[in-house]
Amino acid sequence: TVAAAAEFTLPDHAPEAWIGAPRQAPYGAGVLVDGYASDPEDGALSSLRWSINGQPAGEGPVLQLDEVSEPLRVELIATDSQGQTASAQTLLAPLAESAN
Repeated sequence: TVAAAAEFTLPDHAPEAWIGAPRQAPYGAGVLVDGYASDPEDGALSSLRWSINGQPAGEGPVLQLDEVSEPLRVELIATDSQGQTASAQTLLAPLAESAN
């Protein structure tokens, strides 16, 4: 007698996202913000979108900011192949403006 294998499916897990940005930058200076996202089923994700203070700011693993002169709420949103999303946020603050 041959037993039939039961069909099963694995649950699809949501991705996870991380921002490796500095938390502070010199007043008025530019800074690079980097991010990473992975998914248990897909591995490293390439669908990465950035926003600054709620406004779209770019795509990809690195976001270049030309000037940090006020606190910025930086968000990274990652999407996996099943359309599930994850986000990571950080606050990037300028260091005090130096007196010349």
